[in-house]
Amino acid sequence: SDLYFVLYADSMNHDELTKKINLQPTKVIHKGDPLGHQKGPPAKLSSWEFATMVVESDLLDICDLSASLVAKFQPKTDSIVE
Repeated sequence: SDLYFVLYADSMNHDELTKKINLQPTKVIHKGDPLGHQKGPPAKLSSWEFATMVVESDLLDICDLSASLVAKFQPKTDSIVE
């Protein structure tokens, strides 16, 4: 299981965003790239994704995971909005 935060935009400079918020994405997609595999439909938007590294266990506290993700991004909201 993963918990992730994704930003979507019609036009996005992934490298600039990564530098601004000082977090490495786990996945980026450029508008027009094939989705899923080479023959997939083209992406309608660009995206920048940051996923948590969840350890598989019988008990998963989604509230703690969500709070951790929010804590990473909340101080960066001004940089993201720019």
